[in-house]
Amino acid sequence: MASLVSSLAGKKVLIAGGVGTIGRGLARSLLQSGAIVVVNSRSQRKLDQLYEDLGRPERLIMINGTMMPSGVEETMNEVYKRADSIDHVVAHCGVRWWSRDSDETNITSLPSAATSSITSLGLEEFQVQTRMLVDMHWGVAAQTLPMMAGRPGTSFTFVTGGTNIRSSALQTMNTQMVWGLAEVLRSEAAAKAANMRGDCVHGVRVDEVRIQMKVDRDPKERAAEPRARPLSSDIGDVVAGLVSAGAKAAASAETGVLHHIASAEEMKMKKLQYPTVVSPEDEIPVLWHWEKSKLMTPDSLALGK
Repeated sequence: MASLVSSLAGKKVLIAGGVGTIGRGLARSLLQSGAIVVVNSRSQRKLDQLYEDLGRPERLIMINGTMMPSGVEETMNEVYKRADSIDHVVAHCGVRWWSRDSDETNITSLPSAATSSITSLGLEEFQVQTRMLVDMHWGVAAQTLPMMAGRPGTSFTFVTGGTNIRSSALQTMNTQMVWGLAEVLRSEAAAKAANMRGDCVHGVRVDEVRIQMKVDRDPKERAAEPRARPLSSDIGDVVAGLVSAGAKAAASAETGVLHHIASAEEMKMKKLQYPTVVSPEDEIPVLWHWEKSKLMTPDSLALGK
């Protein structure tokens, strides 16, 4: 594995949001940065596959449970039982929050094939469907921020997506509510730092990495605009570097930043700004296992997400 010269060596990082495309990229980069990584999924099969794909890392703690409101308390109890404490949380939106089956891990966006106006929903359904994602993130924050408060160098990082013409109405509303939650928690951290609100707020550094690039590209799109490596891997590297930088700057007055990444050039600049520890023997796979069957030509096997 990579050299543990990073400030994340020995630090415990919880990835909330499942082990789909984004969760895997985050786990890989955080492990390479020396962290003890805790992941969850409702699917034990997905967890087992992640463990195998990442080379059976000793520093990966896998929790079979959900962070959705119905099970977040039970899952977090298991997290603290297994990890004792958490130093950093990375909560991402690459979670299949609308799913009612046994697996919440998938891609970063709700299928965009909305068949009717959002006004056709009943009031109760509207209230439930437009807040499922933010409810998950709020539940994780409510369970972890009080436990990290008062400990120098702790952080909570949101990894969110943008909204665009492909977004459904429900996806847009869920996404923007998570933006709002992240902004409120950053404001609370700032208020704590300024001694404006005392012990009523958490005081933990809160960052947000808002990705406004396509992650769930189909094979034709990947062939037309190839990337040198999966976007999920680059996201993981930026987040690992950001968490590491925040841990090193524990005495800084900065209480959190919103980072926009909307292009390959901006991604490159963020990776330079927040470098991570990566050794040659820790090459990140170009494709995760389930993508290989989707690609039809030998040339396309060299393309990543």
